[in-house]
Amino acid sequence: MRGGSQSALVDTDQGFYVVKWRENPQHRRILINEVVCAELLKRLGVASPGWAYVHADRDFIERNPEIRIQHQHRSTAIEPGWHFGSRFPVDPDHESVYDFLPSNLIDKVANRWDFLKVFVFDVWVDNHDSRQAIFFRAPKRGFQVEMIDHGHALGFDGVDWRFNSSSVRRRYPGASGIYASAQSAQHYSRAIAAIQELTRDDLTQLLELLPPEWIGDDKGLLSRQFDRLIDRARRLIELVADTHALGHVPCRLPVSRVMVAPAPANDVETQ
Repeated sequence: MRGGSQSALVDTDQGFYVVKWRENPQHRRILINEVVCAELLKRLGVASPGWAYVHADRDFIERNPEIRIQHQHRSTAIEPGWHFGSRFPVDPDHESVYDFLPSNLIDKVANRWDFLKVFVFDVWVDNHDSRQAIFFRAPKRGFQVEMIDHGHALGFDGVDWRFNSSSVRRRYPGASGIYASAQSAQHYSRAIAAIQELTRDDLTQLLELLPPEWIGDDKGLLSRQFDRLIDRARRLIELVADTHALGHVPCRLPVSRVMVAPAPANDVETQ
């Protein structure tokens, strides 16, 4: 697959998954970010791929010698163990997935308001990367979008987790009309309220989902980032408004309250 993480599309006993390896060149922390954001987006009702821990055993590695991590002057094999998998939404042998739609087709996306909700989310988690999405055809509904690639969330800059004081974020290209439309206020309201409903205990529970070999000695640092996330949630109206002002996009943000609930994940095996 394209991208700096050198992920691969892998056939598993539960379908196809885009797998980011623990040894990827962007750091094992991006696997933590992917799990945290996948769970949060699910709880907030934003469409994103289902995820799973994908186990690569030694037999799989030996049968697929082309799966290696490329460095500047050398390559290394992945290690047996648990890696992060993002479920591929269709059978790649029979259906297409697109990583971009032109602006004149955005209105054909059934869940296009998720662009606005994930914009609020990206501001909250200080996503340092541009917004990535995939599109596929939904029966009788035009296109469906899922939000992907959250490795540089939680203020991760490729080395450390640290939130920026500024709130400049990139909106999805081609969807600019969504962010300032007449219907946007209610969607901003619901997205912000849903994030503000999350508690510190909700975030703490996410730590229990992560394999110890992914966390290493980062548990304390990650816990502090969760504290900062709660603080950012309290200031989210201001952060979103500031981001719109920097982008010269008008925005009204009345806030309502909604409830969210957790959901579990599954393990899969490579084939």
